Amino acid sequence: MDVKAYRPTGTCYTRSVSTHVKSRGELLSQESLLSLVRPFCANLDLPVEPRTAVLQLLEQNFDLGDGDSSLLLFYRSEAIVSTMWQHTITLESVNSAVAQALLFDELLASNDTFEQFQGLLQLILIWTVAPPGAAGRLLSSTLKCSSQEVPLAVVTMRKSLHGIDFELDCELFNDLCGRDLFLATCYSFITPHNELHRSGIEILKQEPATPENEELCELLLMRRQAVHLISTPYYDAFIKHLLNYQKSPPEGVNLERLDKDTLCPDDDENEVSGSSRVDDVVHQLHGAGLWSQAGSLLLASQDVYPSFENYGFCYSCSD
Repeated sequence: MDVKAYRPTGTCYTRSVSTHVKSRGELLSQESLLSLVRPFCANLDLPVEPRTAVLQLLEQNFDLGDGDSSLLLFYRSEAIVSTMWQHTITLESVNSAVAQALLFDELLASNDTFEQFQGLLQLILIWTVAPPGAAGRLLSSTLKCSSQEVPLAVVTMRKSLHGIDFELDCELFNDLCGRDLFLATCYSFITPHNELHRSGIEILKQEPATPENEELCELLLMRRQAVHLISTPYYDAFIKHLLNYQKSPPEGVNLERLDKDTLCPDDDENEVSGSSRVDDVVHQLHGAGLWSQAGSLLLASQDVYPSFENYGFCYSCSD
């Protein structure tokens, strides 16, 4: 089956049935449709991808029962495991937290390639609850790989993984510092630990050649680090980024996987989004007594008349 060709048609049909059901139509019910596709989805002789695609379409448009949800989880897990490890699993391999933990340990112990570590990350993300300690063990094991892609991979993984304790984050941060200071800086602000945030600021102070990077600037915004950045060469790049993207983050920068438990304690009350992005930084600066910087940023964000552009400089000279 050509899955790519199937999806547009399948999506159209599925949405039509979903609309019909929600409108209380009686020609075809959700259960009738599910009963038609279950034999296809449960046929282990067919390729995994089309079966998974069908269940994903159903999941997007209907409330799947436990049985169908379990099948979808199994197919997703099977596709990853069979591709990365050429290993056969059964429905019982992933139908409980205990079974998932056993499978994770088995696969981690048999890892030989960098790609397999990426596969374990995918498994953790599709499972409802990651096995206890799995995220930390995955990151630690990934760092032992010899691939040049490891530092970037660890930083990318950390954005998606939660429940990493402070000691392990410090260990991973220190390891990255010996490999790539820029990625170590990004890692420090991905974590929820204020101590590591301070370490990241220290690197920015000591490394004037830190490249301008949209994702790093977004992390600094999320962590509300404007006041601390004043003393670093990176402040100008941070403000430039903020003025370029006043309403929303740049396209391609996605930090949505950072869960609430990885945000600073006061971020729930000061969520940085929409028009509040500039206002939030202005309030940070003003609250720290940095009135000239706050005023200069506010004027710059409002496209004031050119003759007023040096207001911040003049104001600071009068202090």
